[in-house]
Amino acid sequence: MTRVLGILPARGGSKRIPDKNIVDFFGRPILAYSLDAMRESGVYDEIHVSTDSEQIRNVVTGLGEDVPFLRGDYAGDSDGVLDVGRWVLNEFERRGRNFDVIGFVMACSPLIEGTDLKAGFTQYLAGDGRPQLAVSDYPAPPQQAMLLDAEGNICPERRDLFVTRSQDLPPTVFDTGAFAFFSVESLRNGEAERFEKYRGFYLARHKAVDINTPADLAFARMLFAGNRAMHGFKL
Repeated sequence: MTRVLGILPARGGSKRIPDKNIVDFFGRPILAYSLDAMRESGVYDEIHVSTDSEQIRNVVTGLGEDVPFLRGDYAGDSDGVLDVGRWVLNEFERRGRNFDVIGFVMACSPLIEGTDLKAGFTQYLAGDGRPQLAVSDYPAPPQQAMLLDAEGNICPERRDLFVTRSQDLPPTVFDTGAFAFFSVESLRNGEAERFEKYRGFYLARHKAVDINTPADLAFARMLFAGNRAMHGFKL
């Protein structure tokens, strides 16, 4: 039986959006929606919110999840998710808990649902154990990006591709920052850092908002409200 540790990284001290990981999102801390999706998916044998913040720990406890230990040294801007995953995994193993797969779900992913996580994990299991990221397609071809200077002038980053028909360009996707699956082995043997080994799980674009700025947060709120209204639910 494959045992899955679900890790929701949620450090304190965010800069661009103060208290980003627990910011109010329609009356609830934003990470509550990620926790709901994780529970509903039935994928995770253990759900752990990895935080350095007592404030976030208290919020999570109020949402019904125990936080048995704080993150400690792994809490700065330069600490990567994979490093956090290894540290958390080691802490659980010290406590006699062993897992086969690590499933990361980001705190600011209020648009994903349990069905997305379940489908992603099913695809992961059907593969060959390579790391898997939730990805989505760009709204416009990134090969035709334009550079903007301080005076407001623009120019194509790739002049040779700028006039190419979009249908003639190879398909591209981006990391949605929503969720991912890694085998414990890949985290420890370095394969998790070899991006050519990754597989993608396609996430619908209306669920693919990587919230880093106030503008991202406002956009996610609009999508959430629109989706609720479209399905006849009240906020």
